[in-house]
Amino acid sequence: MDTLLRLKQVLEATKLSKTGLYQMIRLGAFPRQRRLAGGRSVCWNSRDVQEWIASRPLAHPNISEAQSGSEKQVIRTRTRL
Repeated sequence: MDTLLRLKQVLEATKLSKTGLYQMIRLGAFPRQRRLAGGRSVCWNSRDVQEWIASRPLAHPNISEAQSGSEKQVIRTRTRL
């Protein structure tokens, strides 16, 4: 069974603003939320959110150089849009 994520959790996981998230939903670029019983609360399927995150292109690689003896090693870290 998939976990349900609340708005705060989705915003933390995606690094989107609330406005940006809802704009992407309107454009069909982000999974739609689901209403919980009572009608005011919404949630997202964690699998849908994780698949969306995994599908995002890299914004730009952060490159940092680390010294290892006399050779330099380039370490690339991923940054999502």
